[in-house]
Amino acid sequence: MFCGRKLVCDPPGVGSTGICVDAGEQSATLAREALRFIQATGYRGIGSVEYKRDRRSGRFVIVEPTVGRSDWQEEIATLCGVNLPLQAWLAECGLPPEPLRPIATRQAWSASLFHPRPALAEGTRVRDGWLRLDDPLPGLHHYLVGELGRRVLRRLGRLLHGAPAPARVAAVENVAAQKARP
Repeated sequence: MFCGRKLVCDPPGVGSTGICVDAGEQSATLAREALRFIQATGYRGIGSVEYKRDRRSGRFVIVEPTVGRSDWQEEIATLCGVNLPLQAWLAECGLPPEPLRPIATRQAWSASLFHPRPALAEGTRVRDGWLRLDDPLPGLHHYLVGELGRRVLRRLGRLLHGAPAPARVAAVENVAAQKARP
């Protein structure tokens, strides 16, 4: 089991994991809660349970169980020494689990170079989810064709169709609303 902490959502507040780290001092509490939920439901396999801390009570409350799809948590777990896909494979083969590998450097995982970075503990190594020097092609494709390509195509589309940029649209709508007030 691995307990992580989502620091940035994309889109903000409601989206997928943008930047995450291990849950640190909250790991033991979260692991107990997750294990209790997993045992109560009889779930087996790779999955996750997302919690939010209730500001009034301080308790962790389940907001989303995730099963049957990737949820970006496997790589931060592996970077932190818990290779969940390998552990699942070993279990399916009837082999003993791999011992946990202690990691000397705190790790953070980022879904994009374009996410704003929150304050991280000193010495934390941020790993991009796409771009790696030892395997650069997925990252080059993601950023050049995906991220940059989408930005260029959006801007080109606005230029060709004469549509104003989103910031200018909001400013024009705001001015129109102010003029409409008595």
